[in-house]
Amino acid sequence: MGPISLSELVELLRVSKGSVSTNTRLLEVLGIVERQCKPGERRDFFSMRSNPYAALVEGQVKRFEAAKAVVTKAKSAVTEGHSRSKLADLERFYTLYQESSSDVLERLKSQASEDGA
Repeated sequence: MGPISLSELVELLRVSKGSVSTNTRLLEVLGIVERQCKPGERRDFFSMRSNPYAALVEGQVKRFEAAKAVVTKAKSAVTEGHSRSKLADLERFYTLYQESSSDVLERLKSQASEDGA
């Protein structure tokens, strides 16, 4: 299936245009779908990205890297022991999540290249 318009999605899914619009924007932000233009058409079309799951995980990794940077900065500014300990716990969580997500991302990319995507 090629790129599909919002109105085609509304018809196909039998849901409101607002719902389709909201959810296609979310999927676009998450990296699952991409917006496309067709010559001579005034409306946008959407299609799945070639490796949507890798794009989803990649976005998560970037968001967690940003969150970890905030926590690391906060931890360096906090001197109180209990709060600093809680921030260190959160920093370790973000590190663990980043590492495991990076492993998943590499496996997804490797699998996609093996599959010829």
